[in-house]
Amino acid sequence: MQPAAPSARSRTFWPIIIMAAAFVLLVVIGGPAVGILAAIAFPPGPPLPPNTTELTHQNLDYGVDQWTLLTHQAACDVAQFYQEQGGICEFPAGNCAASGIGQIARCSGVSPHSIFAIRWEVTITTNDLENHAAQLQLKREMLWSGMPLVTQPES
Repeated sequence: MQPAAPSARSRTFWPIIIMAAAFVLLVVIGGPAVGILAAIAFPPGPPLPPNTTELTHQNLDYGVDQWTLLTHQAACDVAQFYQEQGGICEFPAGNCAASGIGQIARCSGVSPHSIFAIRWEVTITTNDLENHAAQLQLKREMLWSGMPLVTQPES
């Protein structure tokens, strides 16, 4: 007497289970990897206020760039935008001068992106009193090792 042959239904069921498990594993492992690979291939830009026009762009190194931008927003509004992005702004005049010519503020910050981080610094100047146009010197550096550690000063 020969053993009973497995039914055709049970033979086709196992490949479907194996493929479903492989797909779930691919999503669990591949999902985060896609974000990491995308950040490496296409480093993200720094935060930009709305309605900016790029005047120049220099790629100093991979993930290190410098832009000169023009915006018709008031320089103090641009500084406020960067403070809202988590940046710290320094004002040479002690506070944001609503009018004037020259450097209005210097802002810098660090933003997380995937497992990496972006360090940015912007110098906000104005030289056009009539149109209230602000010029930005913006630098961006990818921190491939992630967010910097916050250190506490020794007391």
